[in-house]
Amino acid sequence: MAGRVGSGGVLGSAARAGGSRSVAKIVLRWLAMIPAAFLASGLAGLIAGVVTPMVAAGVGLSGPGLNELVRAGVMGGFFVYVGTHVSPSEHPAVPLSLASLYSVALIAAVWLVSSSSTLVFEGSPSLMYATFGVAIAVAFITAVKIGFFSD
Repeated sequence: MAGRVGSGGVLGSAARAGGSRSVAKIVLRWLAMIPAAFLASGLAGLIAGVVTPMVAAGVGLSGPGLNELVRAGVMGGFFVYVGTHVSPSEHPAVPLSLASLYSVALIAAVWLVSSSSTLVFEGSPSLMYATFGVAIAVAFITAVKIGFFSD
């Protein structure tokens, strides 16, 4: 596909392959990458929040924070997965950059919640840190899988 990273960069190869229409498509895909990743992450979190309690009850799993931990992992993984697939580049740095961006956003959220902010996390502080840790871990595991072990 035109526009992949190569000599001349993403935009240079697209201009040679298909002109300004290809360049516009690539620029729009770069601009859509982050919003699409956040949207997919949020939708996946909503779906996981509904499905996880039903599946957990069906197989006899229970525990404090199980729903939050599963939802956090699904959200982190989907953020990286969808963002990578919307991106016009297949370079391994794309999923790693998305996982890093997601981690920075979560660390900022932890800082806001744990500071004197009016934001409140429902549950114990240890559950909050575990939830964010799972989200970051799954985001980076997904990034490494997509970046280095995809076909």
